[in-house]
Amino acid sequence: MSNSPWLQAHSGKPIDLLHPDLDTILIEDIAHALSKICRYTGHTTGNDIYSVAQHSCLVAGMLPDHLKFQGLMHDAHEAYIGDISTPVKDAIRSLGGAGLDTLDALWVDAIARKFGFPANHDPSVKAADRTALAYEVGSFMNPSERSWDFDGRIQSGIYYSVWPVDTARAMFLRMFHELKP
Repeated sequence: MSNSPWLQAHSGKPIDLLHPDLDTILIEDIAHALSKICRYTGHTTGNDIYSVAQHSCLVAGMLPDHLKFQGLMHDAHEAYIGDISTPVKDAIRSLGGAGLDTLDALWVDAIARKFGFPANHDPSVKAADRTALAYEVGSFMNPSERSWDFDGRIQSGIYYSVWPVDTARAMFLRMFHELKP
């Protein structure tokens, strides 16, 4: 690992970013990081963080029981590589940055192997993720001059409040332990 890029997880474990070691991937580190990572590159309303952990719980809650764990874990890799918004990913790709997709896939696969779920999520997980986007835009984003490009409309009339970081971490961990196969 000496020549490979690495980061230090909350637990103190060194994480080799190019060669994931399943023994260093801890659910507590994932929950801690996801509860502090703000969705939408931080461009949400208010002063609080709408976290990836809370988003993951929302997605899991939208799915049938047999898919809830996949829904909860669909963004778990972001604990190690960050939540890069889709528009930023698209911009990186347009500049020839295919390495981002490779790194993303590497970490999705490692976490799926570690916790025993398919790396290729069921299509219903992506559909729930898109539905969550519609709820989130209506709850956490200011009105825009441009229209969001997703299936369906912004879900008005259903509003979510932001969970504090400690609540997001605790809820993510609780759901993990309740749902893990």
